[in-house]
Amino acid sequence: MKNEMETVTLTKAELKNLLRETVKETLAEMLTDKAELLETMEDYAFGKLMEESDNGEYSKEEDVMKVLCG
Repeated sequence: MKNEMETVTLTKAELKNLLRETVKETLAEMLTDKAELLETMEDYAFGKLMEESDNGEYSKEEDVMKVLCG
């Protein structure tokens, strides 16, 4: 199987639009990944707080917020 490269001709406007859309898609993926990571970290921190506080007593709201906010 031979690898052949094709030549594609784009106008400056077409290239600019293609680059713009590619950058938008990449940024959207990065932001989604970051939001998912932050949500996972929050869930983990909340789980750790629940484990550490699992002594039958209630935790203070400010203690919960300290853990969640880092």
